[in-house]
Amino acid sequence: MNNQQTIIENIVKGIRKERNDSIPQCCYVVGRSGYGKSYLLNQLSDRLKECDAFNIIHTDCLLMPIFDTETFRQYINERTGEKRNVVLLDNLDDWLGKWTRTELFRLRSLLYEPHAPIVVGTGRTLPTQFSKYDEPFYDAFSLYTIGEMDKDCVMKLINGMREQQALPQLGNEILSKVHALLSATSYTPSMCRLLSAVPSYERSVNDILRTALMPLTAYYRAMIERMTPTQRVTWIALLSKGSPMLFSDLREMTRQSGGELSPQLLMFVKNGLLVSDKVSPKKTLYSIADPIMTAWYKYCTNDFA
Repeated sequence: MNNQQTIIENIVKGIRKERNDSIPQCCYVVGRSGYGKSYLLNQLSDRLKECDAFNIIHTDCLLMPIFDTETFRQYINERTGEKRNVVLLDNLDDWLGKWTRTELFRLRSLLYEPHAPIVVGTGRTLPTQFSKYDEPFYDAFSLYTIGEMDKDCVMKLINGMREQQALPQLGNEILSKVHALLSATSYTPSMCRLLSAVPSYERSVNDILRTALMPLTAYYRAMIERMTPTQRVTWIALLSKGSPMLFSDLREMTRQSGGELSPQLLMFVKNGLLVSDKVSPKKTLYSIADPIMTAWYKYCTNDFA
């Protein structure tokens, strides 16, 4: 599979060792889209609830904008009492990219107080706030990276998830169909989890993908609706193409000037939403980092605007 379970065990072990008045050891987990970051936080939540010693506060930063440390302080301390607060923040890099250095240093001070909440965040990228010597969170968080998935383990992973959902096991006779489904999207734990929920595989690959990906519609639509109108045009163009695009082709398709388009692409790349590949000194290909979203757009909707 990948090293996701090892990361979960290490983080749980560290949190359970925290004293009630200790300065917390916070953690940040990096992984590409679909590698299982959200699943990891859900597993952490379930594991920590078992010992009844923590208040779990869990949110997706993409869906809940918080723009200053005072609001964040109120949010992470919303539950008080004897139990220690553990704050699980999916897509934490989204918040970090929007706060000023002053706000970030205030946040560091907040998290370095005794009995402060224990923060576990995830993100597509490793922000400079963690990696540069003079940045606010340099050496302040334990850093983990989710590795690639072992393709030979997909059936074991999917059947394990189906067992938890009381669904019948998939036999090896449909292994080729499972690999076709993953090849059309991505070999990631997230895609395996979506496929595990499909009741029957006695249908075409396209029908199975449509069934598996449809539950993501509300999440992906909300993500797109948070963009500015100009960003949305650019994003829909990339989704519609479904394959890497040159800057010149994207500019022509969106009818934007280079001055309008370039800052958007830089922002998308910085936030881990796009992947850029320089194919020559003057040519760069841009593609959406989340192949599951590209597949969702292809199989579940063609009219988003």
